[in-house]
Amino acid sequence: METKVVRWRSNEGVRSALIVNEGRKFVSLIPVDFPVRIRKVPLVEIRNMSECEYKGKPYPVKRAVKVLKRMGKACGITKAASKALGAT
Repeated sequence: METKVVRWRSNEGVRSALIVNEGRKFVSLIPVDFPVRIRKVPLVEIRNMSECEYKGKPYPVKRAVKVLKRMGKACGITKAASKALGAT
């Protein structure tokens, strides 16, 4: 699965997130939240996600990466999240 920005409805509320990897059982994503870190959620959570739009088009991944890197610089980022953002 390609990297994309989604709106994720979780138990804590609605959050924007960057999908990094989709496996057989889990989806790795980086929510736009402090601290910047990778969260693994069960694959069934995909049904609670919808793609984010920006000016009528899918949200640009480069823009989301830039925002997450800025957030990480200000309030902390894990090594795994930093590595994942550098690879996208």
